[in-house]
Amino acid sequence: MRNWCYIGVLATSISGCTAGGAGNLHVQHHPEALSTYESASTHTEHAAVQPYVLDELNSEQRDALDAAALIAAESVVTIRAELAAGAPRPVVRGRTVTIAKNARGCGIVIGADGWIVTSAHVFRDSVSSVVILPDGTRLVPVGVWSANELDLAIVKIDAHDLPVLTPSSPPLVGAAVVAVAKRNMTGICRVRRGIVTNTMASLQAQLNPAETIDYGMLIESTAKLQPGFSGGPLLDRHGRLIGLNVAMLGSPQSDTCRGYALSFNQQTLRCLTRLKEQADASVRER
Repeated sequence: MRNWCYIGVLATSISGCTAGGAGNLHVQHHPEALSTYESASTHTEHAAVQPYVLDELNSEQRDALDAAALIAAESVVTIRAELAAGAPRPVVRGRTVTIAKNARGCGIVIGADGWIVTSAHVFRDSVSSVVILPDGTRLVPVGVWSANELDLAIVKIDAHDLPVLTPSSPPLVGAAVVAVAKRNMTGICRVRRGIVTNTMASLQAQLNPAETIDYGMLIESTAKLQPGFSGGPLLDRHGRLIGLNVAMLGSPQSDTCRGYALSFNQQTLRCLTRLKEQADASVRER
């Protein structure tokens, strides 16, 4: 994997929100130290994009995005995966490279009876995993089904009456968006606001030059994602689920930093439908 430094492989540092109504959640906007990058890549700060004026979000847009994030957080779960022996991933802390034994990311509830969509790389090389609900409940997945052509996975847990998010149409360039991630048991919901700069961005060369996985149709935005946002939602100001966060390119301190999300276009929706059908059949056979 190349340069998803910080996300997509940005699935390393988890954050979350406590259970309860939106009024009980606290939104944190201040960037935190990038303590873990679960990327097997070299950090690249020189993204081939132009700086975008981050202040173009007005107060009404920011308030709408914050409100959308608080509601959506009730449908965002934390995923922790233990990596197989011999398959640890490089982790960058400042300039020091160590080894990660666990992967962390998010998932989005898309079925009230325990169906979750996330990024497939969150489970890459894992031998066990746990899904943590907003109220802190920890559940071992019934199963995980991944797509070969997209960085997409479906997870089934034994739960019911969960609040769901439904995939929506991709946004237009210039649309205000917010990415959501979670930190457990602290009452904090991490959000990153931004503006869509490209709806057909490609990170194919950086992430998968062999083209075994399609990264050629991503939503690019100025939302500065961090470890733990992988598999979480990208929302528009109306709270619609428009993307699945997968990667980040550049330093969070740079104006050229960009976040990337898998668009819920027709290709993604077809893949998601196929995965769900496979998963349903597998669960029925058990």
